[in-house]
Amino acid sequence: MYELSITRETHVSSGKPYAGWSTPELYPKWFCPKPWYVSDVKMDLRPGGSGEKTFNGPDGEVFINRSVYLEIVPNEKLVFTDAFTGDWQPNPELMFVFLAGGLMVLLHLAPPPPPFPEGSAPAHFMAAFATTGYLKFVKCFEVIGGLLIAFPKTRRAGLLVLGPIIINILAFHGFLMHGEGLFSPMLLVIVALTPFLVWLERAAFCAFVFQRGEQIPTHQ
Repeated sequence: MYELSITRETHVSSGKPYAGWSTPELYPKWFCPKPWYVSDVKMDLRPGGSGEKTFNGPDGEVFINRSVYLEIVPNEKLVFTDAFTGDWQPNPELMFVFLAGGLMVLLHLAPPPPPFPEGSAPAHFMAAFATTGYLKFVKCFEVIGGLLIAFPKTRRAGLLVLGPIIINILAFHGFLMHGEGLFSPMLLVIVALTPFLVWLERAAFCAFVFQRGEQIPTHQ
């Protein structure tokens, strides 16, 4: 059993951050990086209670994040799942982020995003990416990966399909957009969920990476 822990020390009383995380009226004031914003917050503050936050993007994107509260100590401690629902199962909606994104482009279900400034690096990239069939090619694999990752038996195959796509998305925002969009809620959820799913399948991936006869490293 392994546990990842991230700790941050602050010079404020525990009641203030607790209030920010547990008060629906306060939550939208600090959580989302602009231009995204929180439009709706539902909190059932009890062990086993559910939480639901609705994030909205500048181009009409709507993303719903659901969670479950595990432990509550007023003004001291708040433990909850993030991107997971009951029994620590991955939220099914997250599995279909790529499925929905791919189908929206392939079936023209949404208007195209506004063009990048003429002559900019993203504009040159999209001029080749969107007009040569390359974009549709990638979106087909987003749909395939989204379908595969939705089911435990094909999750590993889905991760292998989506891994290069996720890296390309991060590289686009990092190199061509100079970091803009890297911290959008939807991208953050994708980046957070993918390593977790890889961790769940770590034994199978180790067997795949290491040759037969080699000892697969384990941690006691």
